[in-house]
Amino acid sequence: MIKCDGNKYCDWCGKYCGPGGVDSWTHNFCSERCKRAYDNANGTVDGGYKKGSIGHNLHKTGTTIGNFFKIVFCLIFGGALLLGLIAHLLK
Repeated sequence: MIKCDGNKYCDWCGKYCGPGGVDSWTHNFCSERCKRAYDNANGTVDGGYKKGSIGHNLHKTGTTIGNFFKIVFCLIFGGALLLGLIAHLLK
């Protein structure tokens, strides 16, 4: 999920959304607990999307692509650090 920037209010409980909050593309929540409560009460998934809707599919695709790039970046960065360490030790 996207992290809340801290300047919004929770759509479920109305509390201030701090740095630990989450939001979807359409709603802001102060915690995962509020997001689940909102989904259970409204019959939605992932913070306000109707299951199988275009918006939900776009959200899932965006999340998957974002996670893929995070993993690739971490592998490249970690590999570069490891190669640098090995090169330093072999000198």
